[in-house]
Amino acid sequence: MKHVVAALALLFMAAQVQASWSAFAQVTPASENRYDIGVSVTPVDGSKSRFIVKIDNISFAQHAWLVITSKEQPDEQQELRNHIWASDLSEENIMILAKLNPNGEEVSSATADARRSYEIVADTELIKHAYFYIDYPTAVFDGGYYYSVDINAFIEHYESETRVAQLH
Repeated sequence: MKHVVAALALLFMAAQVQASWSAFAQVTPASENRYDIGVSVTPVDGSKSRFIVKIDNISFAQHAWLVITSKEQPDEQQELRNHIWASDLSEENIMILAKLNPNGEEVSSATADARRSYEIVADTELIKHAYFYIDYPTAVFDGGYYYSVDINAFIEHYESETRVAQLH
């Protein structure tokens, strides 16, 4: 009996240790490679006011939400896990919280290494305060990263690169 209790205690502690490394990460043009998430920005029909923003390489177990706020969120306020899990709009700056559907994948095709992609088409005025939020839909024991993707940072990066290319 002592061995069973000891084994159960070790299993319980191991599960807690695994989950303890779960961490929030902000994805920006400078960090997207570190987190192995691809973000692409494409103008709609050459427009400078509407963009297609796509995120790739998202774990099949994770989901994505679009969060639109009334003003730009400082870095320390981009961690919205409690609001996402509770579908809570009580944060005064959150105007829209919408769960996104992945592009073209079927649930039956899911494997351990399956990846998802998501995309939106939006006006630049709306994107200025928009974030992709990537997280597990509920608590998990195996930890991992959950992310905020600052969409405006990628639009600004795209526009900056476009201006530099036009100069050459």
